[in-house]
Parts: sequence; C-alpha cells; structure tokens
Amino acid sequence: IPWPQFISVGSLKDFDEANIGYFLLSPRRPGYVSKHAKDRLRQTILLYHPDKFNSRVLPYVMKEEREMVAAGASEVTAILNSLL
Repeated sequence: IPWPQFISVGSLKDFDEANIGYFLLSPRRPGYVSKHAKDRLRQTILLYHPDKFNSRVLPYVMKEEREMVAAGASEVTAILNSLL
C-alpha cells in the first residue's frame, strides 16, 4: 500500500503525524509544489477516506490483511484531519 510517509509501515504504530505531514508537505513531491498545504491534505484525505479506500483498494488486498489495511486507512485519515 502506498502509505503517505517516507518510512515503511509494518504496523499501525508506525503511522506518525510528523512523518505524514513531512511527506505530504515535502517539496520533493512532484506536482504538489504549487498547491497550498490545506489543498494537499484535503486531496489526500479523499484518497484514504475509508469509504473510497475500502471500495477501491481493499479488493486488491489479500483477505488476511484487509482488516489491518482498513485500520491503517482509518488511522491515516484521522491523522490527516488533525493536520488540517
């Protein structure tokens, strides 16, 4: 799963507000340099929002990992909302 942070994710504990914020607001992200921070966050919230994520991504995840991946998407969405 392409989680929005530079470090790899092995568990829900690996999601970190600072890492996600650094990744999303990084000048290294092509196509995002000219966008305001709130616009970047809102656009990413739409990608990881559980309703969209569960219908677009979860069908491609192995059944035994779906629950953990869905929980990860919820955690990312919560962190993104706190960054707004």
